[in-house]
Amino acid sequence: MGTDRVIKCVLAILCVSLLAAEATYAQVDIQYISPQTVERGQPLELRFDVPSVDESSVLEALLFFRTDGSGSFIQEEMDFINGTSEISLSLPDHSINSIEYYFLLRLLNGRQYTFPNITEDQPPLFTEVIEPRLPEFPRTSAADVAILSPDPGATLSQDDLFISAALFYDELDFNQDSFLIYLNGEDITALTETSPYLFKYYPQTLPRGQHVIQVLVRMDDTLHEVEQWTFNVAGNAVLGRDLRLTQSRREIGGNVEVGGRSQVISGSSTDALQGRIQLRGREGDFYYSLRSYVTTQESDRFQPVNRYAVNLRFRDNLFLNSGDVSPRFSSYSINGRRVRGINSGVQFGDRAFEIEAVYGTVNRSVQNLYDAIVVQESGSGNAIEEQFFLELEDGGAGAYERRIVGGRLSIGNPERFRFSLNALRLRDDTTSIRRIQNFEDVLISDPSLTTGLSQQQTNFLLQNPNQLQISSGVPRPQENLVLSTEVQFSADEQRVRFHTEFAASLLNQDISQGVLDREAADRLGIDLSDSQESFFNNLAWLIIINDQMSTLPFRYRDTESENSSVSLFFPSSIIASDTKLDLNYLNQRAQIQYRWVGPDYNSLANNTVRRDVAGFTFTDRFRFAQNRLMVMLGAERNRDNVNNYKRNTTINKGVRGNVGWYPFNNKLPRLNVVIRYRTRNNGVERFNPFINDDLSGASVRNFEIADGDTLITSTPRSDVITTFSGSITQSFNLIDANHQGGLSFSKTKTESAVFDYGDAESQNLSLSLRSQYNGRPFRTNLTYNNTASTSLSGLNSVKIHSINTGLDWAFLDQKLILNSMVSFLRSRFVNTPLVREEGVDLQSSRDDFFIPDFENINRRLSNSYILRFGAEYLISNRGVINFLFNYSIIDNRSNIFGNFPNDRIMQLSYAYRF
Repeated sequence: MGTDRVIKCVLAILCVSLLAAEATYAQVDIQYISPQTVERGQPLELRFDVPSVDESSVLEALLFFRTDGSGSFIQEEMDFINGTSEISLSLPDHSINSIEYYFLLRLLNGRQYTFPNITEDQPPLFTEVIEPRLPEFPRTSAADVAILSPDPGATLSQDDLFISAALFYDELDFNQDSFLIYLNGEDITALTETSPYLFKYYPQTLPRGQHVIQVLVRMDDTLHEVEQWTFNVAGNAVLGRDLRLTQSRREIGGNVEVGGRSQVISGSSTDALQGRIQLRGREGDFYYSLRSYVTTQESDRFQPVNRYAVNLRFRDNLFLNSGDVSPRFSSYSINGRRVRGINSGVQFGDRAFEIEAVYGTVNRSVQNLYDAIVVQESGSGNAIEEQFFLELEDGGAGAYERRIVGGRLSIGNPERFRFSLNALRLRDDTTSIRRIQNFEDVLISDPSLTTGLSQQQTNFLLQNPNQLQISSGVPRPQENLVLSTEVQFSADEQRVRFHTEFAASLLNQDISQGVLDREAADRLGIDLSDSQESFFNNLAWLIIINDQMSTLPFRYRDTESENSSVSLFFPSSIIASDTKLDLNYLNQRAQIQYRWVGPDYNSLANNTVRRDVAGFTFTDRFRFAQNRLMVMLGAERNRDNVNNYKRNTTINKGVRGNVGWYPFNNKLPRLNVVIRYRTRNNGVERFNPFINDDLSGASVRNFEIADGDTLITSTPRSDVITTFSGSITQSFNLIDANHQGGLSFSKTKTESAVFDYGDAESQNLSLSLRSQYNGRPFRTNLTYNNTASTSLSGLNSVKIHSINTGLDWAFLDQKLILNSMVSFLRSRFVNTPLVREEGVDLQSSRDDFFIPDFENINRRLSNSYILRFGAEYLISNRGVINFLFNYSIIDNRSNIFGNFPNDRIMQLSYAYRF
């Protein structure tokens, strides 16, 4: 197939995709092809494409992940560049069996989007960890190998890929044809340059991550392994070897990148500059690294966009990280939250004794922005009453500077028995921002807020300063204390593993009034003794205790003086615990887990902990056919209302099945299918005797009969949720090209047995085809995504279709690489609102019910066309220039939203590697 014909095929694909799909303005389409599996020891490569969002509108992109159903998600920051977020997630723990994760994109306008949509009860993405696709062979010492390149454990760039080794053997036993070379389990002998005692291989490109080389020899018609070693391939931003594995005592490397961007979005022009620095090196046993990201988009109205970090390490005994750090203590304390400060630790005896500490801030201060005082009148005639309100500006909510200090102590061998103790305290600095609580504070901090008041109104507020009602959106200074302990042990060569964590937390929702003293207690009708007041004051260095605690660590008891005395106690609602037992025998791995988290457990350093839940989870994984066929079965049962504070309890039950086929042979497809079935029921029946039975499923109020009286009760819940998802990937050769095709799909359906409009459904289908043409300097990529969801039993629906086509072309001996992408998205929205229909009794709402408002259906069709062109020119082996041009047209066929044609972004950067 000639080059001209290939070019015509590529252009035909681009033209067809122009007509195939379009997209939306108000809805953000996040595109993702799930890998479904990751081989043990390999990084999990994830990529999320959001072509309809420009880089300048993104505050942060985050990946939240957890392993083996742990109690909370770990947070990892991701770069958002040219509409794409990518991450290479390393999982050092070789005992991990599964990973759950979701992507969050937070914009500067306050909106945020997740994939999948976990706010609509869609489960996180799930990936199995499987054994490497690496056949095992018996070892032999009948021959020998001298490794020439790359060194074992080395990290190479794409430009430095070269594999070579010398062979040593007895010519009476073997010859040149007796030896075979395997790369990642695939026979590449025919691709190598082989002489009787030497082989060389120059791969054109290899994916990022770890790769395995095996040298085999044929003995008596059986293959035996002579040598095996691994190396790593890094992205362009990282060069050189893993410094801990090199022989050199002095190493240094890194890269510097500077660039600028000019853009016109929605008719508004914005320019921005940015720079990145990465540096790493070694001086003997001392290792260091530095990274920095600076942009002119930094604003004091948001949390920091710029990033700085300096990491120092001496052997494996001492480390000091400063700047933007992400400490991980435990699932229920801090688990990857970004902290600007210091994270340091020391360990001895092969980690038998470890101490780690963190100090810094998790939030910087952002001032509140207030609108002028608003006066509202109520009543009529001579009974007119004025009310005074102080509201925040749109987007004017601020934040206190939140400081964190904590430590972790671990004792014991991680492979046998280990005990850990964690402690964290987070406290807002009440002086870091101004907080207006009454009219007197307005006069002190910003008198301009009174410009709309008459003199009479001003005089009234001077005499009654507390009559000014402050917006509830104004943040209050908080404080949090978290203590946790962990115990883990293993036995029988790691076949038996046990881990338990127990944590407790105290949260004060407003520390601005200080410690509860006798005067404040008297106002609350509490009799506080001198000893109790002294105890609270002495404890204030650790936690401020007052009546704003989420759960008070003391009880009131009535006294003869009609006041209440105070007695201290330990509330169980602030407890969290997680216990897990893992058994690995006979190609089977079973795990049972029990979790109990109180409704008042809070960690301000980890907002992914699910609260008010207790229950068991059981999973069992079976491995067959040399670990290539995997079957997983699981079941769970949990409940809320763990402290019996609520009138009813919601029971969640679920089962899960997962089948995966991961053959050694690359010519066979990889398959993965997952089925979930869950139910939620709170035991409350839908009952409304005031309306007809045929309308009871749409009633607004729900009732129960207690002691002969008809009383309003909780909203009933009885849902069945089913999820079916899977993927298939296949590599194949066609038309002198290597292709990798992928298909992934998912469908989630929620059916309600108690509410007529409680059903919901979402489904997603993704197709991808990546092609590398042999002997041709270009690659193509084609992706199709179809997303559809309905809610309110079909009254609301969203359908999104998108197609992306991409082409990468190399010129001038791969010094110039051109890449382009064309994206087309179409979305259809149909929104039928529910309205409240009044019943016969107009004086009461007890017989009201919901009906669809078919007269006010909102329909919207939106198209987006996005063209992206980029160029990368390699000036030298170390310097490269990157250019990007992005052009988009948004066509909203609705009177509600306007059109935004000719949005464009141009970006130019220069990177130097050393």
